Amino acid sequence: MTLTSRLMSPGDRRILCVGDFSGGIHRSDLRFFRELPDAEFVNLGVDGPQEESELESFITLTEALRRYKVGVYEMVVYGRVPAYFRNPRKGLLSNIARCTRSLFSPKIALKCYQAIRLLPVFSPKLVIIDLEDPPIIDNSRFNQAFHARLYFKRELPQNPANSFLYTTAKNEDNGNISRQPLYEALIGKLRPISIGVETSLWASAERGRSEKTADVFFCGKVHGRPNRIRGAVCLKQLKEDGFRIDFPEKGISHSEFLQRCANALTVWSPEGFGYECYRTYEAAALGAVPVLQYPTIQRHAPLVDGVHALYYGVEEYHMHEVLSRALTDRERLLKMGRAAQSHVGLRHTHAALSKSIRETLRAL
Repeated sequence: MTLTSRLMSPGDRRILCVGDFSGGIHRSDLRFFRELPDAEFVNLGVDGPQEESELESFITLTEALRRYKVGVYEMVVYGRVPAYFRNPRKGLLSNIARCTRSLFSPKIALKCYQAIRLLPVFSPKLVIIDLEDPPIIDNSRFNQAFHARLYFKRELPQNPANSFLYTTAKNEDNGNISRQPLYEALIGKLRPISIGVETSLWASAERGRSEKTADVFFCGKVHGRPNRIRGAVCLKQLKEDGFRIDFPEKGISHSEFLQRCANALTVWSPEGFGYECYRTYEAAALGAVPVLQYPTIQRHAPLVDGVHALYYGVEEYHMHEVLSRALTDRERLLKMGRAAQSHVGLRHTHAALSKSIRETLRAL
């Protein structure tokens, strides 16, 4: 029996996921693939995740390469590689500090170096997942982007050339970026991806319905965030208008947060560190209508205004106008909440996102 026949049955093609799993699979760029029975993982991080002791799907980079060469993998997915790269956007002292930190983990540095060396080998089947907050692609990921067939980015600007703004001295305006052959080629590989929601959360919420005891729910930091300060004023005005506003003054547990989302007709989900926010998809998965500012990024399978979500402009107090009008028809909001829940289950659970990534590569 050959190695290939031992590793996979006819029609079975596996996915190799390479990245930093130090904080656990659920926190890595590659968390969409954790539920797949045909996914295998290579950890490049300093500490192995707790799940590594429980999952047989963690293998060494050497074993992954051996399996790749005999055709086991349909797709190779790279997340963040914790290797040192000189960053031209950082000062000399910052780069020295980053380099020094890498020297304290020579074993990890070696694994990362080997993973980077394998990028040209994996290139025909290579996909990059970038779920980081900044809307630009960090210089440390240029090498990945160059060798990849597709690069999925959570905070992908509406003008994709802006993903490379300020990454070099030449990239201070987006008109100059698209005239450079390297970036022109990279821009064609970029695709949006959502931050998603745990498949299990959606599945459990979809089986039950909660009584809607609030019209609008929000819990989060407001101080020092101008877009939220203005929105908080809108919520205060809505409360004075007689609407049921759930706006706790203190922090609450995540489980209580989820329950309050389920109990609300709408959930305000303002932009945080990025436009794509867990709150948006958690609220929708629980049958609430997300209230969102108009998008600043390209979106994967977006929630549609008036169908799955309510959108408002940040100018003046447009959010108050949008919500006060929408809340006059609570039956419509209940239907929108159910539509949002179905849409998230179809397009934004981790299972749905991993399937979409796989199908996009197959379509090339």
